Amino acid sequence: MSIAKVSRGPRSYFASYGITNNSKVMLIMGNKPSKSPAETTALETLRSVEVKSESLALALDEIQQKISHVQKGLSSENPEAIRRLILGNADSYMRLLETMDALDLVNLTEPKSKRKELVKKIQAHLDRNDQIKESFDNFLILNQKQQY
Repeated sequence: MSIAKVSRGPRSYFASYGITNNSKVMLIMGNKPSKSPAETTALETLRSVEVKSESLALALDEIQQKISHVQKGLSSENPEAIRRLILGNADSYMRLLETMDALDLVNLTEPKSKRKELVKKIQAHLDRNDQIKESFDNFLILNQKQQY
């Protein structure tokens, strides 16, 4: 490509940047192409799931703190209420997984990778939730044996 065809301006301007005839020049024009409506909707849904997942993780931290207080004898909170909180938290995580499963992500690479990342995070939170539940149930069993 000749400089004259590209510039319509003086050759000296291009020469000052080291551009000569047969030089390769990259043109960067405008913004990235916009995402499709389906991809935008999927990403918004996944962001919403991520926010809810993080709020559930904070709630799980609070539950774990309540359990710690009960185990240390600092709180006389009803163990069944705590157990319901643990089970409700797990149920909420499962609903988030169902929400993500309902998304149709055929031919959408960015949302697919985002969903995969979120599924791994939620699975880790569910595993933690199960560990907390198991340790609390063991504590309740030991506590009942000591009372009798």
